[in-house]
Amino acid sequence: MSVEKLHNIMTKITIGSTIIGASGKKLLVDRVDGDILYSGEFKIKTSAVVKVIPPTTVFKVSDRVRYIGNNFYLKKQYAGILEVREISLLDGYACLKPDGRLTSWILFQDLKVVVDMSN
Repeated sequence: MSVEKLHNIMTKITIGSTIIGASGKKLLVDRVDGDILYSGEFKIKTSAVVKVIPPTTVFKVSDRVRYIGNNFYLKKQYAGILEVREISLLDGYACLKPDGRLTSWILFQDLKVVVDMSN
């Protein structure tokens, strides 16, 4: 793979991107470490990436969101409406909880935007 092609792929890959490897398998990127991409227990080198599909859900600072992940303890801890306060391409989102404290980093796929229907 050419250096230019590798650079183009790396600049497009972020947490939440879907990548398609040479085998045709689709993986959701949840961690990037140098030229190694992680999706759960799977890891793939960037040189094996054929296509990158950017994340479909992107939040911005001040968006109101709700935790929808599967972790029972985090569901209790992050109950209610959260407000996105910090964004990290590697770590996810830190949100303000209703009690005024910040959450730890939450992956984008564990959040859902809250639509305000009052307007």
